[in-house]
Amino acid sequence: EAFKEDPTNAELLVAAIDAAGGKHSKVFNTEKEKAIDNAEPSVSFEDGILRATVPSIGRHDDGQAYADTLAQGLTAHPEACAAVVDLRGNDGGDMGPMYAGLSPLLPDGTALSFVSRMGTSDVVIDGNSVTGGGTPTTTSGGKLEVPVAVIADDETASSAEATLLAFRGLDNVRTFGEPTAGYASANVVLDYPDGRSLMLTTAKDKARTGEEFAEDPIAPDAPEFELDSWLASRCGS
Repeated sequence: EAFKEDPTNAELLVAAIDAAGGKHSKVFNTEKEKAIDNAEPSVSFEDGILRATVPSIGRHDDGQAYADTLAQGLTAHPEACAAVVDLRGNDGGDMGPMYAGLSPLLPDGTALSFVSRMGTSDVVIDGNSVTGGGTPTTTSGGKLEVPVAVIADDETASSAEATLLAFRGLDNVRTFGEPTAGYASANVVLDYPDGRSLMLTTAKDKARTGEEFAEDPIAPDAPEFELDSWLASRCGS
């Protein structure tokens, strides 16, 4: 309560959080977090192209339904010639369902690593399961071997950036759009009895390429206007 009443104390708290965890760390209202109405994921199929819309997902949302919608939607069309993973506007949340939902497009093994002062830990995909990042999640559908385009913008942040990095370094994957928001790091969340929560950054994201990311935007391979021609070259049209 002292932080609510005394702006100086509030400023000191913000400064301490920033020093401990950088710009990705913050204090937030837990009830407001629960009240956020996130968009639903979806997969469409047209002209041989799968388009997966991958929105934010909160830690209180139905992660299983989220992952099932994406994974089963992607694998429902084995005749697809390409897939598009749309991360635009996704400002993060629980990365477990994001990874599990997109697991049909990702190879088994380490998809991403977290690098902290304590060491390195891996986010691992096994079939349609993911462990080591966010909520451990298992869905179904199997794998789909198609070229993948990933679209991002300047609102793509946090777990969405980690999701983009899961595709970095893979053959037949290209990223399009704008540089991301620059919050490619891992957090822990501590809930307090007064209805607030502390999100503290504890690790950098490390792609399979060995590159490490944290507070700098991730640049795409190409602008978004090149997407259609790239898809056409993969789908023979």
